[in-house]
Amino acid sequence: MQQGVPSEVVAAWRVAAARDEVVADLEALFGEAAAAIAQRGPACWGSGRCCNFVKTGHRLYVTGLEAAYTVSRAGVPSAAALAAAIEGGGCPYQSLNLCTVHGDKPLGCRLYFCDRATQEWQHELYERLMIGVRELHERHGVPYVYAEWRGLLGRLMET
Repeated sequence: MQQGVPSEVVAAWRVAAARDEVVADLEALFGEAAAAIAQRGPACWGSGRCCNFVKTGHRLYVTGLEAAYTVSRAGVPSAAALAAAIEGGGCPYQSLNLCTVHGDKPLGCRLYFCDRATQEWQHELYERLMIGVRELHERHGVPYVYAEWRGLLGRLMET
């Protein structure tokens, strides 16, 4: 779990994820990602492989605000779902190979595709948009923490 993140910081993420102006700015970045993805047309086979971090050899990192945004819309995963996801190497919001938070997922999820032909441009796009996420945190006075997805979800569950 993501120990060391103070409860006050987690509370600030929750408050920010409910503020219209913060949500609008975050969703604008998600919109930029969607437009770039639509332009590139990467293949998505709906296999759910991308959501199993161990099998695909990657780890999903997000900001606390992104995690709070997802939780504010989809709810906190159950402790059992989170534990099973950690044990199995996947995501607690995956069910039957499908993302149950598709419209509310973090930027890293939006830009990761199993299609290996996408790796160069998705990395470049992610880096550019994460600068925007960092600036969003600064502009709105939201504490910035960038950490592993499931750890941050666990921290949001605790508070």
